[in-house]
Amino acid sequence: MNIGKKTYKVSITFESYDGNLIDSNVKRIFKAIQEQESNFKCSVFPLPRKTTHIAVRRAPSIYKGSFEKYKRVIHKRVIIIKDLNSAHNLAFLGNMSIPNTISVNIITSNK
Repeated sequence: MNIGKKTYKVSITFESYDGNLIDSNVKRIFKAIQEQESNFKCSVFPLPRKTTHIAVRRAPSIYKGSFEKYKRVIHKRVIIIKDLNSAHNLAFLGNMSIPNTISVNIITSNK
């Protein structure tokens, strides 16, 4: 047990409309985190998808009963890193290329 040392907990959240793209990038980042020499615990969790259904009328006056239906699904994944000794160990993540269609949110907290 480390009494004098601070440990950090980092959670990295990814959001995207494309499920395959987010899975491939999260796997690549997870492997890069595991290859580090540091001594910490890391795990990946899929979060629930957020689905939005939208129905729009095709014509404003005629054929009021016909609608066009759209569906938008947001996929989410989170990587949780526990017992991290220094936040500088994750500096290599800044050099990795992540597509613009993936939203990334990083939260760091002291234990």
